Amino acid sequence: MPGTFDPRSEFEPSSKRTRRGRGVDITSVRLRTLLSMLVLGLVLVVVLVALSCRREPETTLPGTTSPGNVVATAALATFTPGPSPTALPTITVAPEPTQTPAVPTTVGIGVTVEVVNTDGLGLNMREGPGVTFAIVELLPEGTRLVIVDGPQEVDGFVWWKVQKVDSQVQGWVVEEYIKPVLP
Repeated sequence: MPGTFDPRSEFEPSSKRTRRGRGVDITSVRLRTLLSMLVLGLVLVVVLVALSCRREPETTLPGTTSPGNVVATAALATFTPGPSPTALPTITVAPEPTQTPAVPTTVGIGVTVEVVNTDGLGLNMREGPGVTFAIVELLPEGTRLVIVDGPQEVDGFVWWKVQKVDSQVQGWVVEEYIKPVLP
């Protein structure tokens, strides 16, 4: 009868009936599949992140420490230095010896000389160049003099005007009884 409800008609196919009723809801199956895939994907991402953060222990040298995982914090990390390097021995270069001035080999003005070769008799210092001039002083061997003038050849000798190093006394002496020395 038309207009009456038949409970069996709901489960029996009818050519007039559309598939809308209480059949399988396609959207809910798709939604469940999508949610399942999303959860599975999130689990996979968490596992991959956990594995990538896990590192193999670093090999450390004796006496050093491994830094471990570094986490950014507001506190500053402190550094403990290892053993300090041993200082190398210092090389001390000996200063080059001060070159002593060479002793002049020839007699000349300004050169310091010393009385020599008198056999202990001493050297006559004269007022002028020659044996005829008066003796100013008898100079013992080792007396130091400075050449102030000369040379002059008189009486077969070479004469030099000298001044004693320790006084203002001046006179003439024969070259063969003096030798250059350091001042």
